[in-house]
Amino acid sequence: MSHMHRWIATLMDNLDTQVDEQTRASVLENCGRACISRSFVEKALACRRRTEDLDGFLNELGKVWSHLHRDGDHVFVIYEACYCPLVKGYPGKLSPSFCNCSRGWIKELFETALERPVAVELEHSIKQGDPVCRFLVCLWGSTGVHRCVKTARDVSQEEVNWYVTAVDHLIEAYLQSASCTPSVAALAAHCGYNFSSRL
Repeated sequence: MSHMHRWIATLMDNLDTQVDEQTRASVLENCGRACISRSFVEKALACRRRTEDLDGFLNELGKVWSHLHRDGDHVFVIYEACYCPLVKGYPGKLSPSFCNCSRGWIKELFETALERPVAVELEHSIKQGDPVCRFLVCLWGSTGVHRCVKTARDVSQEEVNWYVTAVDHLIEAYLQSASCTPSVAALAAHCGYNFSSRL
């Protein structure tokens, strides 16, 4: 094992044993956001400017980025190899936490181009012994929650419905509160939440 790989292994061992899961994910996600090149973000922004809707953007981005795949309403980023220069040639399995860095890279790309939050979930990782790295990218608002949750995990439809109902109640409560500003309401609408009947 190289000096770099020993350093990374030590770092990840300490993060996994001394830092809670949410903090680990946030730290590494922010590393991924910093890692993405501005030139590639500009390519995504150019694709967005040339199109009028999400489908058009995805079609254009797919022409310049072969790792983007669509299966109906589902959007995936799939890598046939690990492209992280820090762990290239890393022997054996790597801490699952490390791939949150790639989650951050993908989130930064889509959130900058679309100017709104997206969700990214790691489904398969080469550094965990899988044949490919595959990330599920959830670009829709509340209308896409069923698709993202049902695809990402082996859960029952009842559990999915419970999750969606809980999210709707939380959003509704906030939109009706005094702290909800017009800009927040506009963001909720942009993300696909239909709350016009509640205001």
